[in-house]
Amino acid sequence: MWQDIADAAETPDWDSPQLGRYATGDALSTISRALYADHVNGLVSREEPKN
Repeated sequence: MWQDIADAAETPDWDSPQLGRYATGDALSTISRALYADHVNGLVSREEPKN
């Protein structure tokens, strides 16, 4: 899931179909809203996820 979020955050693509593979409902909504906010603010991610 984290890799799919990281991939979507590179552009950022808040509507990526990959995001729905592991998240639904509130979790998917939260991820999508965060990526949309990044898009509006001109932010992108360039690193790999680290837990």
